[in-house]
Amino acid sequence: MKSKLILTLALCCTSLTAAAQSKPAQTPATQPVFVVTQEYVPASAVKINVPTMPEAEPAKPVKEVTAKDVWSGPVGVHGIPLLLIMSMPVIASLYFAYQIFLFFRNRRRKLSIRHQER
Repeated sequence: MKSKLILTLALCCTSLTAAAQSKPAQTPATQPVFVVTQEYVPASAVKINVPTMPEAEPAKPVKEVTAKDVWSGPVGVHGIPLLLIMSMPVIASLYFAYQIFLFFRNRRRKLSIRHQER
């Protein structure tokens, strides 16, 4: 039984190696590309619609940007985002004042605890 199995496996291996050796070497996957333009198409053939590029628009004269234009130009933000941006300095000042308040309150608490220990 074992000899039949070994013989079968050996036969399969030799047939696989023979098949692998008989195959031609594989080249990288390439595909030929044919470019067809109007000059190669006969007159009796169906016409191909060739896309054309639109003509370029003439360049507009570039206006120089000055500091006045930067700071007094139109604002592109409207509504709630504009309100948030405008209120940021006030909110930052209030936050900073609150942090100072917490610092003094904690400092006073620490000093009062030290004073009570002595």
